[in-house]
Amino acid sequence: MRVISLDKVKLGLLPVHILQIVARKVIRMSRQTTIKDIENEALTIDKLNRRAFDRKNIVEILGHGWLIPYKTHPQSAVYFLDMEYCSMNLSQYIPRAKEDAASLKSLTYMPFAFHPEK
Repeated sequence: MRVISLDKVKLGLLPVHILQIVARKVIRMSRQTTIKDIENEALTIDKLNRRAFDRKNIVEILGHGWLIPYKTHPQSAVYFLDMEYCSMNLSQYIPRAKEDAASLKSLTYMPFAFHPEK
């Protein structure tokens, strides 16, 4: 094993590897799925991703592109979407969100007056 002295290494240039679990959606070309369908989905993803930072209910798209390129393999092209992995699915999330909203409604609203110092 080789030991490297940190005083000889520029720390700003060291590669950082972060492991993250992702959900991958794979879209295969077929009679039902055309190149136009995939291009539309990619454009929509790009538009949503630009605005996703202020929307907590949109899953973040971490990456997307061709696994098997359309230009070289038009009949067997494969497109992928790597998304943030969620710990629950939509059928689990919706009832929970409704419960949270109901509990917020049940809180008593206490108005207060603000009197600035004169």
